Amino acid sequence: MAERKIAANSYLLSIDPAGATAYDNIVCLLNYSFNGTTETNDANTFCGPDSSAGNVTVTIPFTAVTLLDPLTGKISAPDIFDLWNTGASFSWEIGPATPTTGDMVKTGMGYFSSYTETYDEGAFGQFSGTITVSGAVTQTLTP
Repeated sequence: MAERKIAANSYLLSIDPAGATAYDNIVCLLNYSFNGTTETNDANTFCGPDSSAGNVTVTIPFTAVTLLDPLTGKISAPDIFDLWNTGASFSWEIGPATPTTGDMVKTGMGYFSSYTETYDEGAFGQFSGTITVSGAVTQTLTP
């Protein structure tokens, strides 16, 4: 397989409040990122300094333009506000809009740990949030 770069705007962030049955794209995304960190446990002994891997934390912060009444298959600020406001867990997915062989897809469960709405003069209304991942992240490659 030849090397290739991921084209701009080709990987989408999607969620499914029902639990991995039908993902809806977060519409009008401006940006998002996948952030993983691993705590370091101090494992020092009389034999010398040492450390080991600790808890893993994954967050997915994003910003998007608010779109009222989005089309089927898309989700925007009002629905995401409701998910944040109720503390509901949901499935999430990061993957290509049109998958081809070798594309990576990440999936997992999570909840919104933050939600913000911004209204500036001369700009469309925006919202942002952070998905905090619960449990493991699964990465698969498109066959």
